[in-house]
Amino acid sequence: MSLTKVSYSMITGAPVNVLDFGATGDGSTDDTPAFNSAITAMYAAGRSQLYIPAGTYYLASPVVVNFDNEQMFSLVGESMAGFFTLSYLGTKITGAAGMESMFIFTKTNLLVPTGYSFSCENISFVSSALGVGGPLTAIKNKIGGAPARPFNVTNCFFVGFDKGIVSDLSSTGGLTTGICQVNIHNSTFVSNNFALYGTGGLGSIMDLNFTGNVSENGGAIYIDELAGTFNISDNLLEGQANAVHIEMALGNGTIARNYFEANSGYLMYFGASNPDSSVTESDNYITNCSGTTAYFRNMRVESNTNFNNVGVLCEAVSCTSKSSLNNNGIVNPNVWSIGNYRFNLNSISKQTTVPPGTLTNGGYEVLPSGPVATPVGSITFQSIASTFTDWMAPAAISLASGDAVVAMAIARRTANNPFIYLAVYNNAFGFLANSDTSQNLVAAAVGEWVFIAAIVKVAATSGGVPKIRWVSVGGTADVSATYFYKVAAPTNNSTPAYLCMLTP
Repeated sequence: MSLTKVSYSMITGAPVNVLDFGATGDGSTDDTPAFNSAITAMYAAGRSQLYIPAGTYYLASPVVVNFDNEQMFSLVGESMAGFFTLSYLGTKITGAAGMESMFIFTKTNLLVPTGYSFSCENISFVSSALGVGGPLTAIKNKIGGAPARPFNVTNCFFVGFDKGIVSDLSSTGGLTTGICQVNIHNSTFVSNNFALYGTGGLGSIMDLNFTGNVSENGGAIYIDELAGTFNISDNLLEGQANAVHIEMALGNGTIARNYFEANSGYLMYFGASNPDSSVTESDNYITNCSGTTAYFRNMRVESNTNFNNVGVLCEAVSCTSKSSLNNNGIVNPNVWSIGNYRFNLNSISKQTTVPPGTLTNGGYEVLPSGPVATPVGSITFQSIASTFTDWMAPAAISLASGDAVVAMAIARRTANNPFIYLAVYNNAFGFLANSDTSQNLVAAAVGEWVFIAAIVKVAATSGGVPKIRWVSVGGTADVSATYFYKVAAPTNNSTPAYLCMLTP
């Protein structure tokens, strides 16, 4: 009696096993044909999961997956995403030097929109020397026009690539939206230039959730036109330049509880073309990153991180925060006419003269009440609401059309949730301009002092010494003696404003 060999893939409902189609997993034989055959058979059988048992699989050319019809595709291996041992036990995939990518997702006609869904788990993808001597990329999407959703990568390991995971819409003839609902969890990226890279069109990556990963000694996140939302949280982001760089049209997201160590350049850069975009940045741990910068451009920012020896550039509409710069604060407003900024009392160095640069036409205005004891000393103050009679008139300031006033003080919330802004009038009490009216003392407790700064650009002359006042709506607050200085005809995005805890 003869026996028939039963393959794993013959079990009803089981995933297709790449070994059943000639893969060796010996690390030297080209297993590309076996992968291609297995994927063809997988779809012919109405299945979507390709199982890759433990072994080292060598690909001499890319595995190209064609999604002319919307389909699902899942890669499942047996690896762990460990880092410290750099061991590749379980399922490991390597490839030929200079190969564009190990896996390429494409269509017969890239100009015709179709979507797909993808998942990958428990696989070690291994190149060498930043893609020199191995494949440039592990997984590359070339499809646009209809979202590939979801796009899940879990418990995988990427080492030695130029770019680990890429979505590139540059060949789609202007189609938007590449991979969507992108969930990258519990994976490890070591010695790559980029862990995740999106380029070529709006929404190359859309709705990103990058959480619980290790990105060590190279593995930045770069997206030139993100769409929708993002969440970059609870990761180790260490030993790389420009760790997070995201441009967006209209988007919003969170970057929180990440561990930054030994980074250079930008720790985080967020830029938007639509100022209704927003970023919530909180509780990131930063160490050994002296000289780096957190950069926010053309969006609203809510921040709650101690940026010790880290510069913060806010080319932003507003910054509502209790962050700490722990250095001389510099912001580059992108809209000089309405800027409001909030930081905690450790935000910038306490000065007895002036911060960097030369602050001309400026000085302190002593206020009528107090003095009162504050965390930075005994300072005069006034209580403010929507209306009051106390005006400040900085004698050293006169305003021409196009000039701006920068005001710095500390404020404490006394009742409800006050929205504080700065209003500027001419010498005859005619209204000229005010800063943003929509920013409150976020996260400040009743009785707590925070550092506030406001920027107002005027379109008319003051006709002498201007009249200036702080205004609070929706609640009441105490504001300290205020330092004012003038910036003559500032240019949006390029003229810096200097913030400093000055003392009279």
